[in-house]
Amino acid sequence: MLERPEGLPLVLSPEQAAGFAQAVARSLEGNDDPDIDRLGPPVLAVVNGEYRSSVIVHPENGVLPYNELGAQRSAHDYFAGIGYDGPEQRPGVERCTEAWGSPPMRAFMYQLFHGFVQTADMIAIVSEELAPLRVIHMDGRSRP
Repeated sequence: MLERPEGLPLVLSPEQAAGFAQAVARSLEGNDDPDIDRLGPPVLAVVNGEYRSSVIVHPENGVLPYNELGAQRSAHDYFAGIGYDGPEQRPGVERCTEAWGSPPMRAFMYQLFHGFVQTADMIAIVSEELAPLRVIHMDGRSRP
């Protein structure tokens, strides 16, 4: 999960992680598309051998720090005619016409598969969905 549910610590025991993942899976029961035959596994991210209840680690509560300026800008865009009332107004990433623009390792529960190829001077990473191929030159020719 990106944000941490209120009351949960950042690091969970294996038992807490299993219970939390099962609770999330139960909350989604009956809310699925019968044409889709797979979902992400009901597991949490593991960092340094520890189960994490959220991707966000700072601030300490694991919640994005929204602010008044951001809310004003969002409302301004909506009322300035940059709303989201129809498919033509939705961003390209939501219409699957462009990539997310995030690093290929971002933690989306449905984006599970990554391919890695390493040679002596570069590493290539490819992810499913629309994420483009990422090539990292190990000789310093270009920034990763």
